[in-house]
Amino acid sequence: MVDLIPPLTTVRAELIVKEISTEGSRPLRVLANDGNEYIAKTTGANSCVEVINEVLCGYLARCWGLAVPPFSLVQISQPVVDAYERQRGRLSERYRNCPFEDRLFFGSRVVSSQVEIDVFFAGPHHPAQMQLFHQPLDLLKIGVFDQWVGNFDRKPDNPNLLLTSRPDGTFDFCPIDHTATFAYLENYRDVRDALLIREPKKWLLSHRFVPAIVKFTPPQAISSLQDEIRSGMDLALTALDSIFAEVPVAWGLSRKAKEHLKQFFADRVRNERIASTYLNYLH
Repeated sequence: MVDLIPPLTTVRAELIVKEISTEGSRPLRVLANDGNEYIAKTTGANSCVEVINEVLCGYLARCWGLAVPPFSLVQISQPVVDAYERQRGRLSERYRNCPFEDRLFFGSRVVSSQVEIDVFFAGPHHPAQMQLFHQPLDLLKIGVFDQWVGNFDRKPDNPNLLLTSRPDGTFDFCPIDHTATFAYLENYRDVRDALLIREPKKWLLSHRFVPAIVKFTPPQAISSLQDEIRSGMDLALTALDSIFAEVPVAWGLSRKAKEHLKQFFADRVRNERIASTYLNYLH
């Protein structure tokens, strides 16, 4: 379990490279004292739900065997902020009253040779493309994972997926950005199946690259994906207590919230339905 759920380490930002202009979170790209760059996110003063979601889904996705970028907690000191603002101008209003010295950010490591999926494969698609992926069916698995955790922000027109290169020259599908998990709900005790259901066309499984993967993948491999998904669910359930233990206490994930999420993810009827949901997108 240690290899699967490694301790959530903390790095220190030495330089803010830039503020990224995205809707909502406006994360900071920082250079940390471990020599890596991170995309660092925080949330408002009254809620840490978004960064908790990032930690939970980062570990849960690892249990599913998905290629999530390494992640850490990030400390950003006020002097680092002041240096950035002297050279580059003020940060956005989101950071006006941010107590940097007392706040930990969630940091997703910037991975080399990464590119958004829609930029890399616009089509047309052909069999040789499948040889470029380490695990082509991971795209389907990510789509099912999103339904399991209710990630409403990943969708066909906003896949939040990177293609990251491997030493052997192939690519991994790398899911990023899990702040919108649990359908944007602010209270984990409100999480229930009915609130995490949406129109089929809005899930990642409706992405135009999915039919190409299905077309060029042996049917037996597609059928066996259900068992892989079930195994990922079971492993995640086994690891939940260890995952919860990595969430900083200051972020306020309560005991009742943890118990509710454990019961939610343990719903066998729901899990069986979701494990086979990708079959509805194959035609």
